[in-house]
Amino acid sequence: MTRFKLFLSFNLVLSVFIFLANPLLLSVQNNRFEPSSYSIKEVLAAVSENYALPINEALSLIAPEEVGDNIQVTPLLGGGTKSKVFRVDSGNKKYVLRLLDENQPIERRRSELNAHKIGAELQIAPKIFYVDQLLLVVVMELVEGRTLTRDDLNNAEIFKEVMEALKKFHQYPDEGRLVKRTKVGAIQDLYDRYNKKGVVFPSCFDQLHRTLQNDFVVLKREHRPSHGDFNPRNILVTDQGHIYIIDWAQASIDHPFLDIAWLSTFLAANNEQVKGLLKQYLGRDPKESELKETLFFKDVTAFLLATLWIGRQDEKDQGKLDSILEGSLKKGSAYIMEGVSVDDILQKEGMGLTLYSLGWLKEFIDNRCQVIQGDINFINRL
Repeated sequence: MTRFKLFLSFNLVLSVFIFLANPLLLSVQNNRFEPSSYSIKEVLAAVSENYALPINEALSLIAPEEVGDNIQVTPLLGGGTKSKVFRVDSGNKKYVLRLLDENQPIERRRSELNAHKIGAELQIAPKIFYVDQLLLVVVMELVEGRTLTRDDLNNAEIFKEVMEALKKFHQYPDEGRLVKRTKVGAIQDLYDRYNKKGVVFPSCFDQLHRTLQNDFVVLKREHRPSHGDFNPRNILVTDQGHIYIIDWAQASIDHPFLDIAWLSTFLAANNEQVKGLLKQYLGRDPKESELKETLFFKDVTAFLLATLWIGRQDEKDQGKLDSILEGSLKKGSAYIMEGVSVDDILQKEGMGLTLYSLGWLKEFIDNRCQVIQGDINFINRL
């Protein structure tokens, strides 16, 4: 089935990165967007001048012959980014309007747009038609296609195209256009923020976190441009088989295998499938060290998701969290295999969100260590 997927992020993570706060011009019920078409006048009435002026300027450039009610704007479902994404229909012309978060530092917005421009230059991202001076309003082409799915793991041709597109971006020269921010650093930032807010974590969490940080330090591979949220919903496949990568909000300079591991996590890929993705990316059989590094970043992804969602759940009893973690608990990858989306998770409340968050920590523990009578014995991925 053909569907439109337009610049939405998982954004787990992350600023994480991933919250649906203060939506613009959207009917929201339990944090879920409910789509409806609006006139451009209604949109302009609902946003601040920081957005209204450049939106008018953008529309005057892309649709100078259209006015008022002839332009229809439809908010797009999905994801958890603070940016707002709309489909714009002006006569027979179709665009995507993205309103970036004005509370985000301009350096982060500039990094996102620079990454997107690089992708467009490499013909792996939609073309950008307009960006305002404050880097808040972006108009880009609407790409018709379907998002990547777990079923595509069995399609070597598609994943060859996906990995080649990713490698093109990774190989682009680092000219200081992207922020230098790793996902391991993002975990530290989240953990520090949640600790200040009094969030309660399982008793094993601090030791797991410190060990993960220490293991990251020993990695020597050069950091490269990274998409940062390379999940299936941010990868479009057109009817012609062309790959477009969207939602560059988390782009930064990071370890090149992070994107492969991120994608592997959100496809619930097993180790053999991860090895296959690496082979497509490298154009050869991966070395054992390369596979280990990729699996390490798959663990990083699981730990980041655990950190993010533990911070959003409400359980404050550490003993209860420990008991749940030590019991029969569905792992994070099981939710992926069941087709549970970010939008579904955003609807969860109470114990449902607690179980989901601890499921990712369980994923990390089962992959990377063994918990025996309260002692944590790490399996060295590296």
